[in-house]
Amino acid sequence: MNEARNSGPARVLVVEDDDSVRRFLTTLITTGGYRAVEASDGPAALAALARDEIDLVLLDLGLAGMSGLDVLGRIRSDPDTAQLPVIIVTGADQLDDRVAGLDSGASDYITKPFEPDELLARVRAQIRQQESWGETVADLLGERARLLRHLGQAAGQSGPEATAAGICDGLLELDGVAGAAVVWFDQGRAVPLSTAGTLPGSIRDGQTLSGALSRYLEVKATLGPWIEMADHSGAESDRPGLLLSAEALACAPLGARQGCIGLLMVAIDADSSMRAARSLLSATIDFAGAAEEMLRSALSSGPGHHAAQMQISSLLADGSFRVHYQPIIRLNERSVVGHEALTRFDDGADPESRFAQASAVGMGLRLEESTMARSIQAAADLPPDTWLGLNASPQMIMTSDCLLPLLEEPDRTLVLELSEHEPVSDYNALRAALDRLDGEVLLSVDDAGAGFASLRHVLILKPAFMKLDRSWVHGLESDPAKMALIAGLQSYASKTGCELIAEGIETEAELTAVRELGVNLGQGYLLGRPAPVVKNEARQSA
Repeated sequence: MNEARNSGPARVLVVEDDDSVRRFLTTLITTGGYRAVEASDGPAALAALARDEIDLVLLDLGLAGMSGLDVLGRIRSDPDTAQLPVIIVTGADQLDDRVAGLDSGASDYITKPFEPDELLARVRAQIRQQESWGETVADLLGERARLLRHLGQAAGQSGPEATAAGICDGLLELDGVAGAAVVWFDQGRAVPLSTAGTLPGSIRDGQTLSGALSRYLEVKATLGPWIEMADHSGAESDRPGLLLSAEALACAPLGARQGCIGLLMVAIDADSSMRAARSLLSATIDFAGAAEEMLRSALSSGPGHHAAQMQISSLLADGSFRVHYQPIIRLNERSVVGHEALTRFDDGADPESRFAQASAVGMGLRLEESTMARSIQAAADLPPDTWLGLNASPQMIMTSDCLLPLLEEPDRTLVLELSEHEPVSDYNALRAALDRLDGEVLLSVDDAGAGFASLRHVLILKPAFMKLDRSWVHGLESDPAKMALIAGLQSYASKTGCELIAEGIETEAELTAVRELGVNLGQGYLLGRPAPVVKNEARQSA
């Protein structure tokens, strides 16, 4: 257990295995008005975190033995240190280290060699952010008994909406709580069943959240509880439409072992500290566990769930979908090298929403297997010297018994496009499943930089292709920041043998900008729209 620090300067843990660099950093931190705690390796750093109350970690990624990324992983996996600011220190040319560090949860990074004033400024900024939470709300954990009493009262309500309202009213009585909401995940949508108090403007009773925000919350919920902090920087956020009126939201999934059916959200007062927020998250987790049992039966057996199952079953039985193929172009030659198979539903449903709906009612794999089989069958009339791109979820690659037989059918190179909009729970299992596939099956990471895993899929799985999300390509020619990002990715790709594919090329200006950055492959409406395959009459008559 950490020793409590009653007063005094903030403590900075300096983790560096080079003695001279560690002494320099310690001196710099001390002259900056902070107290330095030293650690020369990973185990010593973890011991210091268990022993002392640390306010910030300055972490060298190039540690001998236990790596800096391993230390960062341990920090983020421990509830006591999960929100602790961590500034990583890495070499100026190590792009993959910086990406891996930030993707693993680092708060900031600085490259060697660095300016002392810049490092101190980054330390001050992170510590100010932690201290801005104000005073700790006293003994929030002691409120759990009162919460559970309110839960007992809510259990007597009729229907999920009334039950959810009772849950929210009970949470609102906690000190430090500004608002509460029970959000239900329904067929790929996130729908607030009930709200109380002050919440982000996008969260209102019965009003379905935007598709992007629904996906964001549902993916986050699969990873477990978290604290959603307000961002006052004005920078573009990866949290679509989630504009926080409170300083933070404590978010706890409703269900884990049996599948997540929703989310319990508690808005935390601006006057509450980070430690209070963590305590409130802990209480929210307890409350969510009991609330889930009350809500699951009514929600999962409701008419919407059954209707969705019937709709997917009918779709599969009738085969009421078709496949379009979009060409992938070698940009310098304007030659077609591959095609991506895209499912289109006869009722005009958005494909992403329809697949999310099937997954929500336990029929995602069946729909995925059926559409992939149709995609492979219809692709027989594509030019034989082009590859076929097939979208595949991590779950299908790791668990589907149909995948291997399906992939053995085509006499062409296949590329499995792994979407980033579904989390990967076990990279070792996914890598092993990919290794079992035939050598003619390659891997592509779809929508790189826009989805759940960011660049982690790329760093760990080392795919043959990486698709740049269309949002990076749109307006590229007039956006220096996007140019810099793509240039960095292109440099990384060239060093690892991975080829970039630019998606969503719609104008000649975008095409020129992509080519000037060294990207050789692309697809988009400018190069070719998705369309059904043109039948090969000679093949049919043979």
